[in-house]
Amino acid sequence: MTPEEKQKEIERLEGEIGNFTNLLEQGDYRARKLIHELGGIIKAQFPNVQTPVFDSYFAKEEEAQTFRDEINRLQAEIERLKNS
Repeated sequence: MTPEEKQKEIERLEGEIGNFTNLLEQGDYRARKLIHELGGIIKAQFPNVQTPVFDSYFAKEEEAQTFRDEINRLQAEIERLKNS
């Protein structure tokens, strides 16, 4: 890979990271963590209670985790390219 190709690939990966970061920042991270904690407590204490809003939130949080995982993967790829 030429230096120019490497730089273009790094820029492409950084663009992807930016896109995923923007998706994550659309929600308030602290509020999401609080909701996750409280919802987990409610579900553990009262397993028969219907929580459709929490269930919907939980599905979105799982999706957000995939974005975080992808950001981490892309950042590792950038580091690998910079160090090769």
